[in-house]
Amino acid sequence: MRIFGGEQISRLMTAFNFPEDQALTHPIVSKAIEQAQVKVEGFNFDIRKHLVEYDDVLNKQREIIYSLRKKILLPEKKDQFRQTVIDILHEEINSLVGRYFFDETAFNQEEIIKRFVSEVNSIVVIPQNKVDHLLKERNNNQLINFLKHKIEDEFNQREKKLTAEVWQWIVRFIFISTIDNFWTEHLTAIEDLREGINLRGYAQLDPLVEYKNEAFSMFEKLVSDINFEVTRRLFKVEIAQREPAKEQPIIYKSASAIDPFHQRQAAVDRSQGEQPIQQTATNPSNIDGFKIIPPGAKHRKLGRNDPCWCGSGKKYKKCHYPN
Repeated sequence: MRIFGGEQISRLMTAFNFPEDQALTHPIVSKAIEQAQVKVEGFNFDIRKHLVEYDDVLNKQREIIYSLRKKILLPEKKDQFRQTVIDILHEEINSLVGRYFFDETAFNQEEIIKRFVSEVNSIVVIPQNKVDHLLKERNNNQLINFLKHKIEDEFNQREKKLTAEVWQWIVRFIFISTIDNFWTEHLTAIEDLREGINLRGYAQLDPLVEYKNEAFSMFEKLVSDINFEVTRRLFKVEIAQREPAKEQPIIYKSASAIDPFHQRQAAVDRSQGEQPIQQTATNPSNIDGFKIIPPGAKHRKLGRNDPCWCGSGKKYKKCHYPN
């Protein structure tokens, strides 16, 4: 009521000085409440309407990007995948030639020609004499057609060299990874734009119109960046085939001073030899540091300074006695 009720209601409440907990029933008050409610509903409707219009901008961009991903991952027709990739390559060639040779005077500038040749070689390698011959003719259409055919030939050669299945897998990986990376950055930039676009209202500008213009420019840059990155990564991929690693035998080692694995193998080797070890009940023997005592034989208790029973060579008090 203080915001939407109007000055008349405010002066009326001040003049009568009613208590805050007192209920008011009067036609004037009821009418003022109805008018305020209409204003609040209209204000909220405008907020929701602008919110939907803001969301529609990003939804349209999302539909375009997702349709491109669907054509790459799940093509509906047999040649849709190949045609989509070729169209993007052609679009980048048109943009590249138009950016450098929008005017015939650019054919006379060596610096522009050098940068153009460098950009073309970053996509596909072309002989220098052929490029010089095309630039001397100063015909953009002829130059564009030659570059398109050269890229298509390179695409077909890679497909024959690596097989169609492997080459399509590589192309899909490059396209999807590039699209996802740039789309993630674009969403962050759009969110930042949405948070600060209302400040344009202080300059007597419509924030919604400004948001649509800025978002359209950012989306154009997104598509351009995706085409630029994909075309320069596509023909630079090399496949290296590795030989399968040989299996190495597993060697078991003991973490303590006594190696039970080595002792077990040594005992087996001795048992298979010509002279087997003979043990008597009266003469205990020592095998690999272990003292063998026959059953029933009497033995005295080890003293603290006696050699330890484990065969380590240390005194009993400094080896197993503390444990």
